[in-house]
Amino acid sequence: MTDRKTNVPRKWDVVVIPGYCKNCTLCVEICPTKVLEMNEYNQIAEVVNLDVCTGCKLCEMLCPDFAIEVRETATEALEEDPAPS
Repeated sequence: MTDRKTNVPRKWDVVVIPGYCKNCTLCVEICPTKVLEMNEYNQIAEVVNLDVCTGCKLCEMLCPDFAIEVRETATEALEEDPAPS
């Protein structure tokens, strides 16, 4: 997804708070791009494919335990030099 004004790709950071995750698997099932998976060792959701996150925040909104936060990361500035004045 890109920013409509600057056409710079938007990037997202997905944070799972382990102490809040209760292994319901809802976030894993609802994510349209499969960013999250359940960790086989401790059965807590973990981010496995962050590059494909669209920032839809379905996981954050539907988590019954408020264990997930989706934040937009700072976008990289365009590398073009401004026009001389």
